[in-house]
Amino acid sequence: MSPVTPSVLRIIEGAIAATRVDISEEEAVALWPKIQQWAKVNARRPDRGSDDPTEKHYAEVLLFLQRRKEQREAQRRAETMEVAE
Repeated sequence: MSPVTPSVLRIIEGAIAATRVDISEEEAVALWPKIQQWAKVNARRPDRGSDDPTEKHYAEVLLFLQRRKEQREAQRRAETMEVAE
């Protein structure tokens, strides 16, 4: 069995954190342009481990949006498979 690397732990931590974000999908979508602008100005994605509360919030919202996107894609694949059967 291979050891769990720090990058794998960060991925797991992010997946868990995405389930704990308390925000509506509408609020998250409304923040998307601000997150994009923040990332452009800072030349990086927001970090959930940051001391800056705004950066931390943007990172959590980004995780939430990524999780929602993955859920929609999984649903779409499941529906496609049902139609194909």
